[in-house]
Amino acid sequence: GGTIEPNSTDKQTLKPNNLMTESKIYATTLALSSCLLGVGSTMLHASFTNWGRQSDMFAMYLIATHMILYPLLRHKHITPDKAKLMYVLGNLGLGYWVTNVSTPLQARQLFTTLMVTSWGIEIWGVNDPKWLQANVKSRRIFFANLIMFVIAVIQWKASESGGPLCNPDSLWQGHSLWHFQSAVGIGGGFLYYLAE
Repeated sequence: GGTIEPNSTDKQTLKPNNLMTESKIYATTLALSSCLLGVGSTMLHASFTNWGRQSDMFAMYLIATHMILYPLLRHKHITPDKAKLMYVLGNLGLGYWVTNVSTPLQARQLFTTLMVTSWGIEIWGVNDPKWLQANVKSRRIFFANLIMFVIAVIQWKASESGGPLCNPDSLWQGHSLWHFQSAVGIGGGFLYYLAE
């Protein structure tokens, strides 16, 4: 995406306007949250403890809140300072909730709600025809990524205990495919942001 600004010769040129490349804080936050998710997931599956689950869920919340706030910031519905404050305070609240209040089911349901909210903002919250026209290719990346993530969720649900793809004695585990597809999904989201 970008804005049209006159140059010194009075011709119209396209000046890039991409938050991911203009400020390192957005890309760094998403990258660190993704790394923390890897650590949290490892702690969950290595320990099968409550604190392992909480670490995993908190990292998932960090990524989901980034995906909610970034498009709002991109389209100037909120200021950078407000986005940072909302990210920090929101995740402090989510961290408290996941460690002191929620059940595992409630924690997963909230993550699902956050993700669906982020998709809704991306799909229906963008009402700028010029931006949409300038970002046809990046929107293709977004929708391909969304479809892949939905398939990953179906894979995850089908491979839960008692599910049709649950086979504890098999070397191939459906849940591992969920992790792979989720990692690809996070990478695809980053590519979407870069392609804008």
